[in-house]
Amino acid sequence: MSIRVEGKQKRAVLTRQKILDAYEELSRARLFEDISVAEIARAAGVGKGTVLAHFSEKLALPAALFARALDSISDEILVASSDQLDLEEVLIKLLNFTFTDDVYARILLWEGHDVCEAIIGPSEERLFAVLSEKLPQSEKMSVEMQFDIIRALLVNAVVMNRACKSEEDTRAQFRDLLYVTLEI
Repeated sequence: MSIRVEGKQKRAVLTRQKILDAYEELSRARLFEDISVAEIARAAGVGKGTVLAHFSEKLALPAALFARALDSISDEILVASSDQLDLEEVLIKLLNFTFTDDVYARILLWEGHDVCEAIIGPSEERLFAVLSEKLPQSEKMSVEMQFDIIRALLVNAVVMNRACKSEEDTRAQFRDLLYVTLEI
C-alpha cells in the first residue's frame, strides 16, 4: 500500500473519531433530537458533508456509541475471571447506558434497522460470543436461547422505562427477571 493511501486512511480514522467525539460531547448536554448534523460538524471542525460521508445518517452516530458500549462490556466480561464476574451488574451497565437518551432505546428496538445492523451487529455478535463462554450452563436452554432472553429482557426494560416506570423500578424488575430466567 502506498504511503499516500495509508495517510488518507489514517486521516479518515481521525476525522471519524473527531466527529464521534463531537457528537458524544454534544449528547452529554442535549438529547439526540435536539442536535443537528450542522452542530456536530461545527463541533468537530469539519463540514456537514464530511459528517454524512463518515456516518450515512445522524442515527449512525449514537449507533456507533452503542456499539462502543457493547464492545466495552465484552472487554469487561473477557478480562474478568469467573469468580470476579458479576454478569448482572455488567448487564445493568448496558441498561443504564440505554437510559441516557431515548435514541438508545430506539436503537435497541432496531429503529433504522440497516444502520443498526451494520454498525451494532458485529459488536452484538462479539458480546454474544463472550457471553456464551460466561453464562451459567443450563440443562433447560441453549446458550443461544439465554442470549435471546437477555436481549428480550433488555427490550422489555427499555419499553417499561419508556412507559414511565422509574429507572430504579425498571432495573429491579430486570434483575429479578434475569435471576428467575437465567439463574444469574
